[in-house]
Amino acid sequence: MTPIYIVIVDIGSDADRKRLDYLVEKYNEVYGGDKIRKICSGVLLVDLDAAKMIKFTEDIYSRFSKDRVKIWLLREPNFEVQPLELEKVFRIKREYGDIWVLVDFVMNKYHGVLVSETMRGDARTYRVKTRYGNVDVRFEKLLSPNENSGSILKVKVSGYGYGVSYFFNKIVEEFSPLER
Repeated sequence: MTPIYIVIVDIGSDADRKRLDYLVEKYNEVYGGDKIRKICSGVLLVDLDAAKMIKFTEDIYSRFSKDRVKIWLLREPNFEVQPLELEKVFRIKREYGDIWVLVDFVMNKYHGVLVSETMRGDARTYRVKTRYGNVDVRFEKLLSPNENSGSILKVKVSGYGYGVSYFFNKIVEEFSPLER
């Protein structure tokens, strides 16, 4: 995989912009394809190997002074962000068959979109957009060991950032009054 560089050129005039546009076109013709992409005025993403990048850098320095050009190497971060997952089990005083009616009501209230459902119909996953980000909400209905004690609903909210805890609290507010 070739390295990707970000090149920022301080564009002072329309002539500078045209000079940079010409340079981008020239190198894209020489190396073929979209090796140099202009993100916005004066900002380029360059996908060239080291030897070609040196040639491009020499050419750009010949057209703009070195103090007006900044070049950085972009690379993948060496860390991975894990999603936050919050889980709660509710013992609801409703029949097993009525659980999805309650879940659908709550998810409609928050504009949740059904993403998947298991073949047996015992689990559903919804995607909800909150003002704090998107979250996935998985509902699993489980059989209660005692037939007369209602149903068990396992809820898992997952995603990134504050939206997870925000929506988890909303779910707890909605289902807690229904617990036995």
